[in-house]
Amino acid sequence: MWWMFLFCLGEPIAMPAGHQIHIEVQGEGKPLLLIPGLGVTHHTWREVTPQLGDEFLVVMMDLRGTGGSTDSHTPYTLDGLAEDAIAVMAELGHASYAVVGLSLGSFVAQRVAEKAPDRVEKLVLIASTLGGSDHVPPDGDVLTYFMNMNQLTPEQRVEQGLRLALHPDYVASHPVEMEAMAAWSLAHPVNPQVLSKQAFAGATFVANPTAIKAETLLIHGAEDRIVPVANARKLVAALANAKLQVISPAGHACHIDAAETVANSLLQFLK
Repeated sequence: MWWMFLFCLGEPIAMPAGHQIHIEVQGEGKPLLLIPGLGVTHHTWREVTPQLGDEFLVVMMDLRGTGGSTDSHTPYTLDGLAEDAIAVMAELGHASYAVVGLSLGSFVAQRVAEKAPDRVEKLVLIASTLGGSDHVPPDGDVLTYFMNMNQLTPEQRVEQGLRLALHPDYVASHPVEMEAMAAWSLAHPVNPQVLSKQAFAGATFVANPTAIKAETLLIHGAEDRIVPVANARKLVAALANAKLQVISPAGHACHIDAAETVANSLLQFLK
């Protein structure tokens, strides 16, 4: 396996609003944009990019204020985050591409598909929802966690967050990986103000499924406690050209705890 790196760390793309979006590009082939979720960076895709990089030119972006991307110092909106993604791909010279979004990133991906229907060839939504009044809320432990986050130490916040996002079987059987993920998260903290702005943007999301024309694959962990799988069933029913794959055992972060299955599904759908 070999990699072709087109952009290096420290070479972000300037946005019209003045902030900068950091990207990493790996592989070779048709362009594929990966959009991460709340409070995480391109690093979240590490378990699936080796397989994807053999078939696609994989563009991984950090959302505003996270990783190598700078804060816009304005409130975040899903439209604004989507415009960042569209601008990144335009700057790279890609007239058409596939988009994969995870959780909050899936909300952004839906907006990208709505705003640029002639550019988005295929769409993958991982742990997604219709939002609004149709949204099925998280379980009680997740709600308690988010309400009490500010009272937790950084170590408690990371450990509890990982345990809620990942399937219990994965947590129990991958202690080394759990420790490594916790260490990485603690070494790369997200500014609380940025996290709040991302969370607010996500909380205001309401899907517009009739505006999405791209062929769409929904991937969802059957045991997702953060965005319950009932949300995916509602979303796939509302989309004109979509199918749903429910993976079990898998949690919210199914791209980690069921990485091989997710990577294979992406390869099969996107080819």
